[in-house]
Amino acid sequence: MAEALECVFEKTIYQREPNDVTIALYHATGKSVIVTGSMLPIAKKVKYVFYGEWVNHPKYGKQFKMTEGYDTAKPSTKESIKEYLASGTIRGIGQKTAERIVEMFGDETLDVMKKDIFCLLKVKGLTKNKIEKIKTSFDENFAGRETIVLLGKKGISPKIASKVYQKFKDKAIKIIEEQPYRLCMVQGITFPVADSLGPQTEAYELSYDRFFICANYVLAENENNGMKDYIGNRTAGSLSMTVQDFGNAMLSLLRMKSMTGEKICEYTIRAIKDGHLKMLVDNGVQYIYRPGVYRIERRLAENIARLTRKEVSKTVEDIDAYIKKAENELRITLSEEQRQAVLNAYQNNLSLIIGPPGTGKTTVIQVIVYIFKELNKNSQITLLAPTGRASRRITETTNMDAFTIHSCLGLHTEQINDVNEEEEYKIEEGLVVVDEMSMLDARVAYQLFASIRKKCKIILCGDDDQLQSVGAGAVLRDMITSEALPVTTLKNIYRQDAQSLVYRNSHNIREGKYELEYGEDFMIYETDETADMEEQMIAMYLEKIKEHGKENVMLLSPFKEHDAGVYNLNSRIQKILNPDAKTEYQGNGKTFRTGDLVMQLKNNETQANGDIGVVTAIHKRDGEQIVCVKFENDRRDYFDEEAGEELNLAYAYTVHKAQGSEAKCVITCMHDMHSVMRKRNIFYTAVTRAKQEVIVFGQKRAVEKAIQTADKSKRNTGLKQMLKQECSCWITVN
Repeated sequence: MAEALECVFEKTIYQREPNDVTIALYHATGKSVIVTGSMLPIAKKVKYVFYGEWVNHPKYGKQFKMTEGYDTAKPSTKESIKEYLASGTIRGIGQKTAERIVEMFGDETLDVMKKDIFCLLKVKGLTKNKIEKIKTSFDENFAGRETIVLLGKKGISPKIASKVYQKFKDKAIKIIEEQPYRLCMVQGITFPVADSLGPQTEAYELSYDRFFICANYVLAENENNGMKDYIGNRTAGSLSMTVQDFGNAMLSLLRMKSMTGEKICEYTIRAIKDGHLKMLVDNGVQYIYRPGVYRIERRLAENIARLTRKEVSKTVEDIDAYIKKAENELRITLSEEQRQAVLNAYQNNLSLIIGPPGTGKTTVIQVIVYIFKELNKNSQITLLAPTGRASRRITETTNMDAFTIHSCLGLHTEQINDVNEEEEYKIEEGLVVVDEMSMLDARVAYQLFASIRKKCKIILCGDDDQLQSVGAGAVLRDMITSEALPVTTLKNIYRQDAQSLVYRNSHNIREGKYELEYGEDFMIYETDETADMEEQMIAMYLEKIKEHGKENVMLLSPFKEHDAGVYNLNSRIQKILNPDAKTEYQGNGKTFRTGDLVMQLKNNETQANGDIGVVTAIHKRDGEQIVCVKFENDRRDYFDEEAGEELNLAYAYTVHKAQGSEAKCVITCMHDMHSVMRKRNIFYTAVTRAKQEVIVFGQKRAVEKAIQTADKSKRNTGLKQMLKQECSCWITVN
C-alpha cells in the first residue's frame, strides 16, 4: 500500500527532458524533503498529498518517490482560498483576480466555482474566454483528481492522466475500469500500456472494439513512427500497411489465449466490410488504411485529376515569340531543358519542374510569370511554399509577394486531418506556383489542390532528392512516378557561381559520387570524438556569426540528442550568447530568455512550422508566463504551456527543419555514431542549404558512407496508382 506525504513546494532541483522526471524540494512536518516523480506540482503555498514510497538514494539519501499521483488539500479559509487561487495552480488567475473572486464569494468560493464556473462572469475583469481557460484548469485540479489518482496507482503520470480526463471527462473512470485500451487515444499512452490495465478474460480479449482501437493505433503508429515490416525495417510516414505487416503487428499486440491469427483475420474482413478499415490493392499487394486517411489520398488524386484535364487547357499561339520576348526583357537565355519547362507550363494546366539548386528553376518561373502577365494583364499570380522561410526565399528571388500554404488557405493544424466534404475554392483564377513540393505531405497537399479552381494554371517545383515530407505521404514522388503528369527535370547547373565547390559537390552528392573536393568554401574538420565535434561546431558557429550575422549562418545537425545534437548545441550556445536575463521562461523542460532565437514548431493562424523569431520580452499576467516573440513580419504572444509546446531554441536545428531555407554559411556534421542518419538525402539537404560556404565536422568515412547510402525506405502510399486511374495519361519529359 502506498504511503502518503503531506507537504508544500519549495523549489525545483532538477528536471529531465523528454521524460519529464522532476526532483524537487518540499516542506513537510518542519523539515525539507526531496521528492521525485513525473510532472510534480510546483505551485507555491499549496498543500499537496503525494502517494508513493520512501527510498534511499546511494548519494542523496532518503527521498520520497511519487508513484501513484497526488492530491491537493482543499483550502477552507478565505486567506487559504485566496493563496490557492493565486498560486498558479489554476491557470488564468493571478493575485488581484483571486482577491476579487474571494471578496465576492467568500468561504464558498471553491464550491460555487465547482457548481457553476461561469458565475465568475460577475467578477470584474473576467471574460467568457478567460473563464473557459480557468474552467479547463479548474476541472483538471478538482473533477479530474479522481482520474489522476486512479491512473497514478497504475503507473500513469499526473500529466498524462490529466489528458485522459480532458478527453473523456465524466466517462474517464468507467473507461479505465471497463475499456482501458481506449486510453491509447490519448497522446502519451501506448496501446500495450493501456491494454495491460484490462482484465484477462475471454470477453475482454475477444472484444471487437478492442480489435478496432488496436487497428487504429497500429496504423497511426506506423504513420507517425513506423512499425517493423516483415523483414524488420521501420519506416515512418506511410499512409497504409501491407496486410502481412498489419496482421503481424496486430497479432503481436493482441495475442492472448483467445485472440488468434484467425480471429484477427476474421475481424479485419469484418472491419473492411463495415467501412471501419479500407483496403487498396496495388500490383497484387493488399494495403490497409484508416478510412479518413484513405479519403484524403483518394480526394487528393481526384482534385489533381480535375486540375489536369486537357479540355480546360488552352494552347498559347506564338509561344516561341513570347519566350524570345521574355528572354530579351529579362536579359537571359534559356537552355533547351529550361525552354521545355516553359512549353510544358503553357501546354498543360498543371506541370512539374524538378531539379537541384542552381539548375535554373527560378529563371524558368520568371519567364513563365512574364509570359502570363503578357497574356493576362489583370489576372492574379499566387506564389506559395510550405514554410515561412521558403516563401520568403521566393519573394527574395522573384521580387513578388509569396505566402505559406497555411496562411493563404487559412489552415490550422486541426483542419488538415480529414476531408472537407464542402470544399471551397480559395484560389479562383490566375497562375499558381508552389515551390519546395518535396516538403508537402498528403494532408496539406489535399487541402491545397481542393482549394484551387480548375481554370488556374499550376506550376509545381521541387527537388526530388531532398528529404521526404515530415508529415505522412510521398506526394512529389508519387506525382512524378505516376507518369500521369507532365514533368520537366532540370539537370545542368547554370548559376554564375556554379564552379564553387558547394555546387560542384552538391551535384556529386546527388549523383552518389563521394569523391568530394575540399577547399575554402567546402571544408571538413575530422574528429572521431563526438564531444570534440560538438566543441568545434560551437566554436565555428560563434566565429561565423561574427563574420556574417546570425541570420546568415545555419548550424545543422542530423539528430536531436547526444553530443553535437540540437538539444546540446542550443543549450550551450544559449549559455554563451545569452547567459543572463532579468526574466526567463521555464516550462516543458525548456528555458527561454529575452534575446533568444526561437523556432515555431507547428502551424497556427499566424506562424508557419519552421519560422524563426527573437524573444523580445517575458512577463507574467494573471499568474501566467507570457513569452513575446518577434518574427520577420509578425509578433506573437505565447501563454504558459503554449510557449513550451510550440517553441524551441533555434541557434541550431535539424536538417529536416532547415528545408526550404538558405544561408551564406552552413555548419553541419556527420559521424559513424548515428548510422541511421548517414544517408545521402540528409547530407545532400544540409549541403544545399548553403549559398557560399559549407563546413563539415566529423569523419570523412561517415560522409562517404552517407553519400553511398541512398534512402531505400519506401513509404506505403496509394497516390501513384490513384493518379493513374484518375488522370489522362501524359508523357513524362526528361
